[in-house]
This record gives sequence, structure tokens and C-alpha cells, in this order.
Amino acid sequence: MLEPEVLKKAIETRLANTKNRKSNTFSEDVQKVLLQLTDEMKPDIFGQFSSHQWKVIKSQEEGIDGSTISKQLMIDFDSLWNDHDARLRMVPGKKLLAMLNAYLSKKYGISLTPSLIISSHKKSEIPTEIGTLLAQIEKFRQN
Repeated sequence: MLEPEVLKKAIETRLANTKNRKSNTFSEDVQKVLLQLTDEMKPDIFGQFSSHQWKVIKSQEEGIDGSTISKQLMIDFDSLWNDHDARLRMVPGKKLLAMLNAYLSKKYGISLTPSLIISSHKKSEIPTEIGTLLAQIEKFRQN
């Protein structure tokens, strides 16, 4: 998941270290930018969500009316979509990062790499399992 605070730090780092940029400051709310970008994905995400959930509901409740299912799916989806953290978990991270990079390139003349985003995390923010995996990969890489 792309964390707004981490992304802001990565953006500020990239701006500070890039000579050919359109601006040297970033004062936008990253959360709002991500929400605007994900709004473009809403129909596709709802399509995937409803398709999967429809099958689950149909298998659990035989004879349920399609309009009842549709209504419940819309309510459930809107509830998740309006929760910003849930929304960011629902959208494809790779696609969102590509959209964010297109936005940043156009407006600021920069882009973010996965390694920059990773290095922008504080150690305490990285889940233990991922930290262990990264340490093992680094150990393997050095051998």
C-alpha cells in the first residue's frame, strides 16, 4: 500500500535532489492527490468488487433477488470507498504509482521509484516480516 506520509517524504527528497524540476517545493496534500487519482479507477474497482462479491452472495443465499444483491453491493462498496485507507488497499498499487508519477512528472518534473519510496520509510514503519525479508535479500545479494 502506498502511504501518503511516506510518499510526501519521497517527493520532497526527489525535489531536493533533482536539478531539472518545475518546482522546488511540494505543498499539496498527498492524500487528496491519491484520492483524486483513485476516483478515476472507481468504475473498474467497483466492477471487480461486485463481480466477486456477487458470486459469494449467490453461493451463500440461494434465491436472493438480483436487485437486493446489487443494492447491498453498492452500499458495501461505497462504505469501503469512502474509507481512505480501505480505498488505497483496494486499488492496484502499481497502477496508482504510475498515475502518481504521471501527475508528478507533469506538475513537478519528477517521478518516484519503488526504491526511493522504500527508503523513505522509517525503520519502525516497516512490518517485521518485510524487514526480515529485505535483510535476507540484502545478505543474499552481498554473497
